[in-house]
Amino acid sequence: MLEDILKGNFIAQGEPFYNKVDSDLGIIMFHGLTATPYQVRELGDFLYNKGIANFGARIAGHATQKSDLAKTTREEWLNSSRKAYEEFHKIHPYTIVLGFSLGGLIALNIAKEYNPKGLITVAAPYKLNTKGNFLSMIGFHKKHPDDMISYPGSIPFKSKYELIKLIKETHQAIGGVECPILIVQGNADGRVSKDSSRQIYDSVKSKDKSMLILDGEQHIVLKGKYKNQVFDTIYEFILTHQ
Repeated sequence: MLEDILKGNFIAQGEPFYNKVDSDLGIIMFHGLTATPYQVRELGDFLYNKGIANFGARIAGHATQKSDLAKTTREEWLNSSRKAYEEFHKIHPYTIVLGFSLGGLIALNIAKEYNPKGLITVAAPYKLNTKGNFLSMIGFHKKHPDDMISYPGSIPFKSKYELIKLIKETHQAIGGVECPILIVQGNADGRVSKDSSRQIYDSVKSKDKSMLILDGEQHIVLKGKYKNQVFDTIYEFILTHQ
């Protein structure tokens, strides 16, 4: 049950959340690598105030201890996300899936497997920015001040390895995505190649597809200067595809 997924011993403000609305329509959201559901909480509260049910899911290995993340595989990331989607879908069968960064890879795989009502990827990597990710691996990645719920220090090497493998495996899954899709990315993204949005756009089979490219914006677009535009565009996409 969805309530069981909400339970656990999580770091402060790292727990999954459920903004419940009595409606068939709902959106499930997946956070990025080393982050927690807090990363999509502001968007979730915005959508809830618009009457949209939403669930900020926790990807396996996150929101507990860094040692848990270091030993978690990409298949465990996917399996925990599949479970969250299935439980949320039971309550809100008109399901839209959103993923930020790593969560975008998760969302692409779920869209291929479950064909939801719609898919939104935010700063999802088709390939990585090599320099930016080398700095993040050794602990010199820049964090947005509002994106404070995360693990201290560098990203575990094994987690980065699992991410790279998942990116390559997702290339095969993308061709099976047929649902409507909105792709969001900043063109100054230091973590993800700025070409990723176009490569995802060109690779999906979806006939209904659109991109929102944010001029000069970096990776954390859900907290950046275009935040209001991003939130409004996501809301409009949901209304159009409910």
